Amino acid sequence: MLKLLYMTSTARPNLSLINHLQSSRMVEVCGIVEEITGRADRVNQLFKKKSLVKKIDLVAFRFLHRFILDTSAYEASNSSISDIPRLSTSNINDQKVIAFIRQQAPDLILLKGVSIITKDLIEAADVNMVNIHSGWLPDYRGVQCGTWPLVNGEFDKIGITFHHVDEGIDTGSIILREKMDREILITAGLLTFHQKIGFQQYKLIVENLDQFISVYQGSNAWESKPSTGPNKPYSYVGLTDFIKAMLNLNRYKKRNKQKNSSQ
Repeated sequence: MLKLLYMTSTARPNLSLINHLQSSRMVEVCGIVEEITGRADRVNQLFKKKSLVKKIDLVAFRFLHRFILDTSAYEASNSSISDIPRLSTSNINDQKVIAFIRQQAPDLILLKGVSIITKDLIEAADVNMVNIHSGWLPDYRGVQCGTWPLVNGEFDKIGITFHHVDEGIDTGSIILREKMDREILITAGLLTFHQKIGFQQYKLIVENLDQFISVYQGSNAWESKPSTGPNKPYSYVGLTDFIKAMLNLNRYKKRNKQKNSSQ
């Protein structure tokens, strides 16, 4: 059985994955590292190198998102995780994280929703690290990669990717990818599609956890390294981006309706 250490944020979808990891017969969760970021850190990350106009755009979307976001569909993390060694930290690359990894001695480190891992941590941990990315690599690196394909009108590039962690941002070799069924977009609400896509990506991750472990342990686990993705990873979605995605989705739904009515 594979000894797995899970590194995650405090976001409910990420924490709820612990339940599914624990129920898998293929892994033993030997430790959890939970990254806790303060409000000031989150604001700095959101506004980093942004113009005043873009900052207003980002705040406007966050304000809207607060009122339409519903996380009740995600399970609460199981109380039995109290039996698993756990470390909380404000810095995922801290020396105490390295010490914790060495103490637990995992065969694999699985990441979801944490800050960028530094070269020092990768080298010091001396164990394979795999990130669960809520996006279709190599085309959509960065954050909120369930919405950016709609902004760009690329409805066939919404999915999830399990990939090796290297020094870049979502640039490591791909282990497993899965696309979201585009039919889900047909029933998505124009104001709530962002949330629905996020939940469908979560379901894809859950459904493919055991397959990922099987592929990872296989002899042909690693595909070639992505080389055709965007030069820069995608950043946070603003209100103007959300509106563009909403308009593109509306056109997509209308085209699909016309196509079905003509058949």
